[in-house]
Parts: sequence; C-alpha cells; structure tokens
Amino acid sequence: MVTDIAKAGEFPEISAHRAALAAGRVFRHSRYEVDPDLDFQNLVKDFLHQKQQRDEKSILGATVHYQFAKLRHICSNAKYIYLYRDGREVANSFAKTGRAGNSYVGADWWLNAEREWNFVRTRIPADSWIEVQSEKLMSDIEMELQGICDFVGVPYSNKTFEYILHSSHLLTDVSANCNR
Repeated sequence: MVTDIAKAGEFPEISAHRAALAAGRVFRHSRYEVDPDLDFQNLVKDFLHQKQQRDEKSILGATVHYQFAKLRHICSNAKYIYLYRDGREVANSFAKTGRAGNSYVGADWWLNAEREWNFVRTRIPADSWIEVQSEKLMSDIEMELQGICDFVGVPYSNKTFEYILHSSHLLTDVSANCNR
C-alpha cells in the first residue's frame, strides 16, 4: 500500500483503491476487512491494527523493503529500524526467492533501498531511527536485540527468540553468516 502513495505524499483516490484491493490476490489472501468509511491513511492504519490484533502483538509494526520514504505520510511518529545487510547477500536472496530475475537486478534493488534510506534518515528525527548491521546481529544477537528493545521501549526478554515459531520467513543458516 505504501507504493500507492505519490512521492509528494498524496494518497490515491479511495474508491479506486478499494476496488484494486478487492481484485488483488495478495490482499484477498491477507484476510483484512475493508472499512468502507475510512480514508486511505486511516485504512492503512486499520489494516496494521488488524494485523496487530490477529498476531496478538503489543507493538504495531510492519516490514517495508522499499519506498519507505512514504511511511512518514501515513504515520508521522513511526520508529524505523533499518537492518543493513551486505548487498551481495541481498542480491542473491532476491534472485533465489524470485523477487528479482537475477542477482544483478537484486543488487539494484539493494542499492536503491540504501540510497532511499540515506535520504529518509536525514528527514526524520534522529531519535526515531536506528541502524542494525546484520553481521553484528548474527555475532552478538543478545546485545543487538537489547538495543532494539531499548529503542522501541520494551524490556528485553529471552522470549524475543520465540518469533521464529510464528515467522513466515525461511530459516537461514546463522553459522554460515557468522564465520566470515
């Protein structure tokens, strides 16, 4: 839905957007309810709240891979956790998962995201974002997760590691990433 916001922050016409959502396979699979009385901005927030309730999470969050400069138009007080990964890993991952036809196209996606993040972080308050390096996360996961928990204002707990029980992401071989 972020991709539907214009660069200058204009939201799409809501009735056409609702029709596009109803026709979209990915959206239909999400099982979100469309409130016909909400404008675009509040509809996006409502979807996030539905996800929060469905997942029984105390903190509202979303993963955005690109065009995250547009997020500030939906939620001006958002907190950003930017996970920096080695571009070669990202490029190969994009190719392997079918998001990009090959790793060269995947590298372009990564480079565009890096450029966008460098732009975004200069336009949002310094206390609203942190950067986490994938390599540091893998080598000292507890310390990095403590920093993330401090940033979002929740106490650190070993229960943090239980996310994988409910994650839709594929498990990766952490030892392969740590032994470079």
